[in-house]
Amino acid sequence: MLTDTEIQTAREDLAVLRRDLDAVARREVAAYLAHARVQQAGVVLQRARRAEVDDDDAGGPQGVGDPALARPLGRADRGHERADVLAAQRGAQRAIARARRDHGRRAMPLRHDIAAVTVPGCVDGWVALHARFGSLPLSALVAPAIDLAENGFAASPLLIGALSRLDDAGRANLHELASQATRVGARVTRPGVARTLRAIADGGREAFYEGEFGEGLQRLGPTMFSAADLARSCADWVTPLATEAFGVRLHTIGPNSQGYLTLGGARVADTVDLGPPD
Repeated sequence: MLTDTEIQTAREDLAVLRRDLDAVARREVAAYLAHARVQQAGVVLQRARRAEVDDDDAGGPQGVGDPALARPLGRADRGHERADVLAAQRGAQRAIARARRDHGRRAMPLRHDIAAVTVPGCVDGWVALHARFGSLPLSALVAPAIDLAENGFAASPLLIGALSRLDDAGRANLHELASQATRVGARVTRPGVARTLRAIADGGREAFYEGEFGEGLQRLGPTMFSAADLARSCADWVTPLATEAFGVRLHTIGPNSQGYLTLGGARVADTVDLGPPD
């Protein structure tokens, strides 16, 4: 066993290490925040220019973004070959922010409010990736997921843990899922997910954003979402942020992703002795 003196010495060493790490982290993360903000400003300006052309037809610059903004693969980036990355993300729609301000609200709710929901970019991302890199039909790619949703899958520890954190209102909203996933290994079916995936397989992004899902989202938030929000793709091929750490070059997506924190963390970790790999 360690003596009291050894324990105290270890505590003091740990306090010094934490203080040093904190100083390095603040410096590195601040630098990457600045870099990320500059890059994001360029993306915003690029989208704004396109919005000036599209506003008359789309009813305003909500959800601006289009795969046509993609840059060619393999351009040199400060002497390094780089491939563009796909950012399939959605920010809060302007109508949501405006409606909340009109009601005197100044904060976004965490739970149980449609105003906290954005138009999901995931399906736009799938379609953009498939268009550039896919070699099989989209229907073949989603077929295994449809089978699992229709015929069932075993509830994972992660799913059970997430459901355990729901309050009563959340459990009521997710009743179909929560009533089935009662223990690890319990069989769960998601017929609605299967139906949605099948629609995407048959009709692409339009079948999702302008079909049953999009119509349901507009019914839930009639003043929050517009047909233009749902019709316009927001999957962009963008220049990734990059840094050197651990002898390799790391890339990630810039804001509104928080990937820049991964790069900052890697830079911080690369400056200290973490011992042998675990």
